[in-house]
This record gives sequence, C-alpha cells and structure tokens, in this order.
Amino acid sequence: HKTLMASLGLRYEAQNLIKDQVNFSPRASLTWSPFKDGKTTFRGGIGYFNDWIGTSTYEQTLRVDGVRQRELNIPFPSYPDPGSVGLTPPTNRYLLGDGLGLPASLSANVGVDRQLVGTLRVNASYTYRFGMSMLRGRNLNAPVNGVRPDANFANVVEVVNDAEQKVHQFNVGANLIALNWKRTVLFANYTFTKAESNGTG
Repeated sequence: HKTLMASLGLRYEAQNLIKDQVNFSPRASLTWSPFKDGKTTFRGGIGYFNDWIGTSTYEQTLRVDGVRQRELNIPFPSYPDPGSVGLTPPTNRYLLGDGLGLPASLSANVGVDRQLVGTLRVNASYTYRFGMSMLRGRNLNAPVNGVRPDANFANVVEVVNDAEQKVHQFNVGANLIALNWKRTVLFANYTFTKAESNGTG
C-alpha cells in the first residue's frame, strides 16, 4: 500500500570454530505513514539475530591450553620482584565447551518520526533486546574443601553459552538540515539504556 511498507528477511550465519552450523535469523519490519501530508512516519520491527564467538576467545583457548602457553598463579608475590616461587604452580587452562553454539538475541523496536517545519525533524524510538546463549566462563576445577579435583591445573575455564542479557533502550532526537547554508546538518540526541546480564562477555 502507498502508506505502508513491509520488509521481510532471512539471514544465515555459520562459524567453523564450532559444530553448530544451523543458524537462521528471520526478521520483519513495517513502515507506516498514515497521514496525507506524509510528515509522520511510524516504524516497527522484530528480528532474531546471531552473533559470532570472538576470535580473541578462540585464540585464548588455543594458546593457554595448559601446554602451548602456561598462565601461572603466584599467591602473595612480593613487589616489584616476585622472588623465588619454589615449585612451579599449576597453570590455568581455557577450552571451548563441546555443545557451544552461536550467541543469539531477539530484538524488537518501535519508533516515530515527524517533520515539524521545513527540514526540522524529531524522532523517538524504543528498543528491547533479549540476549540468549550468551558466553560465560565456567570453572571445571574449582576447589572443593580447598582441594582442586585435578591437581595438574589451577582454574580450568570452559567457555559455555548459557547466560542471558536484557536491554531496554529509549532514544529521542532532532535534526535540522540546512543545505542552503554550506551543507550544514545540526542534530541533538539523547539515549537512555538499561542492561542486565549474568554473563561475563
């Protein structure tokens, strides 16, 4: 319809660092301009999005695997010279979980844009994003009664993706385009964001 535009999409992503290769991300959006003057536009959309596992995380699991590179914990070191530490303490180790999948999020947004006078426009929008399968580190070798299950290592941190995240974002803005005066664009913007997560990034 001349006042309504719909957009549909489907994205596929895969990362060969992990076994999970089935990642489809559908999304849809609507743009509606109901008034005859065409100065007011309402927008809304919803979509499912996949993210990638950071290459720095993957690199750490390759390098600090307890063999190639050792990450040592020295309790109560002196400064600036840690001095003699005696026997080499156990090293940390990092690894990717077997069932690791791509982090994902479900995002929805609504907004309105209005032309006031001339080239002066104002807008407001709200976005909600729910992140799932977010990454965190789980220590497989945490001490039990002061004793580690595997004495050959210190912390054995497995990368898993069972964390979540909730984000609320509200944005208001205005812009003025003055193309007849040295192509000047003036704009003001305010964004409020509240985010909660039980993951470590």
